[in-house]
Amino acid sequence: MKTLLLQRPLIAWSIVALLVPFASEAFAKTPPGVPCGVDPYPAFANDEARPNFEVWTDDELPSGWTPPACTNLHLNGPRLLIAVAGTFRTNSSSDALAARFAAISATKGVKYWSASDKDWRVLIEDAAALTADRQRRADFTVEELMSSQDLYFGQQDNRSSSFVVYRLRVSEITADRLSIAIENVSDARFFGISIFEPGDLQSFYILQRNSDGWAYYNLNIVTNVSIFGGAPKSSYVNRAMAFYRHFVGLPTDQEPPAAP
Repeated sequence: MKTLLLQRPLIAWSIVALLVPFASEAFAKTPPGVPCGVDPYPAFANDEARPNFEVWTDDELPSGWTPPACTNLHLNGPRLLIAVAGTFRTNSSSDALAARFAAISATKGVKYWSASDKDWRVLIEDAAALTADRQRRADFTVEELMSSQDLYFGQQDNRSSSFVVYRLRVSEITADRLSIAIENVSDARFFGISIFEPGDLQSFYILQRNSDGWAYYNLNIVTNVSIFGGAPKSSYVNRAMAFYRHFVGLPTDQEPPAAP
């Protein structure tokens, strides 16, 4: 298999904007519809530049809701969920899309709209693929992703004071479908204080071919409400949107922001 070195990889969930309270709507909404044999919710948007998104707090989810088994995600307690669903036009193969996940170092410098600063800011200040013993290494290859082995990488965002280590697992890769789960395996620190423990930051990405290119669905679960207190929904939306834009090749600071 030929390895493609593209410069638009996907990245894990960021831990920024942790301490600002949000107002929760206390009613159940339609839960996330991960496209594993069901229709997506939110639905895939047709406009590449404007994917659909949704955010849920615990009290907005139906009682007893759990992520579908295809995601490899789990619930550890109070949490916030963020989903992004879009489509993008490309003739790229699933191998080429996998290469975007593999190029971890290219995530450095991704920008997002800071709802608190009201300006575009660098989100990821440092990023690197890691060996099993947590040493920096070159970016992953597509062959490594397809091996189904656990892969590790680190990122430091603009608000954290630590290099957070994540585990990446490819659960499916075919000519028409690609799914990847990411989870933090080290704690995340803010001015030396642990604010997220391992497993508190989880992401699932699924891409599937459609008539015009590919559809993209991303579900994030952020756990540990007692610490982050619930950041503004706009903060989580803008971070998830920055990752989407980076992946499909749009400028990450393209106006307008999704949630100003």
